[in-house]
Amino acid sequence: MHFLPELILLALALLVLTYDFVKLTPARRVLAYLSLGGLLASFAALFLPYLTESTRMGSFFSGLYLIDNFSLVFKGLFLLAGALIILLNFDFFASAVKKHEGEFYFLFLTSILGLMIMVSSPNLLMIYLGMETVSFTSYLLTGWQKTVKRSSEAALKYFLFGALASAIFLFGVSYFYGLTGTLDLGRAGGLNIISPLGFLSLLLILFGLGFKIAMVPMQFWCPDVYEGAPTSITAYLSVAPKAAGFAVILRLLTLLNIDIVMLLALLSAVTMTLGNFAALRQRNIKRLLAYSSIAQAGYILIGLVSPEIGYSAVIFYLIVYTFANLGAFAAVIYLAEKLGSEDIESYAGFARRSPMIALAFAVFFLSLIGIPPLAGFIGKFLLFKAAVGSGYLWLAIVGVVNSVVSVYYYMNVMQIIYFRTGDESQVKIPAFIFAAVWLCLVVVVVLGVFPNILL
Repeated sequence: MHFLPELILLALALLVLTYDFVKLTPARRVLAYLSLGGLLASFAALFLPYLTESTRMGSFFSGLYLIDNFSLVFKGLFLLAGALIILLNFDFFASAVKKHEGEFYFLFLTSILGLMIMVSSPNLLMIYLGMETVSFTSYLLTGWQKTVKRSSEAALKYFLFGALASAIFLFGVSYFYGLTGTLDLGRAGGLNIISPLGFLSLLLILFGLGFKIAMVPMQFWCPDVYEGAPTSITAYLSVAPKAAGFAVILRLLTLLNIDIVMLLALLSAVTMTLGNFAALRQRNIKRLLAYSSIAQAGYILIGLVSPEIGYSAVIFYLIVYTFANLGAFAAVIYLAEKLGSEDIESYAGFARRSPMIALAFAVFFLSLIGIPPLAGFIGKFLLFKAAVGSGYLWLAIVGVVNSVVSVYYYMNVMQIIYFRTGDESQVKIPAFIFAAVWLCLVVVVVLGVFPNILL
């Protein structure tokens, strides 16, 4: 009962793969419905520790696995994000050339299982196993469109850069083990970062995790992979692995009780600045959102400078960012399908063709900028407040300036959609896209008006 969410997900992944082999019915969407139902069942199972006395939180398998409030929050976020991705992916296999649907969903569900392992362990070896589970499935999902050259190229780049990040992470772990005699973060006590090897160990581990969150200098894979991957997988990569990476960093900083605030502040400033200024020149919507994702990682890093209030602000903003970014990608999937292009200029006049999608797109972008009364404003306010409260006023100022810079490229897209002329024939919104967009929209608006629901 303690591991029911993980067991449901594992059984679901195996069931989907087996069903695809047997093919009991030719209905194309059976696997999607099965995956969606299993993810929701796993999400419901997360609440068992609160409902039954027999299922308690705690440490299991000699401390290798934790079931606590921290991990449950992130597991719930991964499962909800996965359910939204399934909705966005409903028509991905409509084309006859896109085969092996069962294997696709098997890899996707296994990837989510890897994310759950990452956030549930204080042991660096278990964290690494979770990371590799996510990584290898992500490489395959990125290159799923084998006939599309840019998809295969993105998968190869992702694999090569991922292998480099994995080696960097393991190099740091080896130093950590040599210095402390354990891979358990809770038993390591205080890592002596004053020594050169101690600081190097921590730096290498942080950079290895930085690959997942697209933090400078480990962000170079992001634009090409986002552009080449299937858009639904790009949406997944932009939120779930990023949230898992931050969760591991939070657990690392909490259990080791180490002070690397200045390093995190510098990484935050450089990451958000590079992401925002690089986004200014983008003409492809997926590349723009890739650099936006890098900038968002920089904003989230601000919260790590303040253990007292910043860590909760990080979790709040990760949840808000997940729904805002998934909503934006839902609109991108819809626009790309209708227009047959990812070029921002091709979106001219789309507000007249589909006013509801255009409105949702605008709300998500305004939330990512940090405009009140949307949830993104509350998230950024909490992050900047944490920086100011910790004596890092300069970092908060850098964050505000970067938010102003981001207005240009976000609003440029809205200007093209609303004020440029183009085809004005009405289009119908598919039900699954409609559901995903409006679920994300409700979360972004409600958490902006009533943030205490989550806080």
